[in-house]
Amino acid sequence: DRMTAAFEHLLRNSVVHGIESPERRLEQGKPAEGRIEIRLAQELNDVSVTFQDDGAGIDLARLREKAQAQAKRG
Repeated sequence: DRMTAAFEHLLRNSVVHGIESPERRLEQGKPAEGRIEIRLAQELNDVSVTFQDDGAGIDLARLREKAQAQAKRG
């Protein structure tokens, strides 16, 4: 229960920021439907969770512009 919010955030991030629109995916030669893979692994007392999507990834130029705009505001 304590991890629910974190899992929801990671899944939402993959859907909202990772997966492009079906039209954009087709333009890029990808299937129209995106893919999100969630993997769980246990090693002794540790559990790891990996969220991976087949989206475009982080737009570094857009991220940089947004950070610079926020820095200018204060």
